[in-house]
Amino acid sequence: MRSSLGIKTSFPSKSKNDMESIRCLATDVVEVEERGLEHIMTIELQILDFIQNHLRNNVMDALMETISFLGTGGAIWILLAALMFFKKNTRIPSVSMCLAIGIGVVVCSVIIKPIVARLRPCDVNTAVQLLVSRPHDYSFPSGHTTAAFAAAACLLFCANKWWPYFMVFAVIMAFSRLYLYVHFPTDVLAGCVLGFICGWAGYKLGRLPLWEKLLNLQK
Repeated sequence: MRSSLGIKTSFPSKSKNDMESIRCLATDVVEVEERGLEHIMTIELQILDFIQNHLRNNVMDALMETISFLGTGGAIWILLAALMFFKKNTRIPSVSMCLAIGIGVVVCSVIIKPIVARLRPCDVNTAVQLLVSRPHDYSFPSGHTTAAFAAAACLLFCANKWWPYFMVFAVIMAFSRLYLYVHFPTDVLAGCVLGFICGWAGYKLGRLPLWEKLLNLQK
């Protein structure tokens, strides 16, 4: 094809070839990503299966089931925050904890889970015998872990003396979700990170002068 100046042009065919190359490249990238995700999931399932095959016993079953139950809906953390509220010098940390947990619930369960829509490991490996009822929401990130680390991290930022105990319990809570085969390790890891972020946010919001006025804590 020649232009009005007599110059030969091949833009249409070149453009078509370029678009085809881009499509092929995009397909290759997607395939690589899918293989990578499948490889990660395989490793995660191997970790969960190792826990099932080597760490499970009757005592651990009862303990992990109980701990996980206490963390449902952030119940144990809200109860502990309520107990802290009765002491004047821990009211602000108590409010900050509740704010952190509330932020975690919204960000984790309302926003992220429906967007990612990740299946739970018990949906992938249907042969596993669950100790608890299968949760009805999505897997990523772990809501139990998010709430636990939001509470513990909030107390850490508040420099409350109880934060190490809360942190230990949060770690056990996170492990219980792996033990019960209802979360992948990356779900729990993401819950830890998100929990720390929510804990920091709750700490910052709890420091607003508004709370001192509402709780009559002015000096």
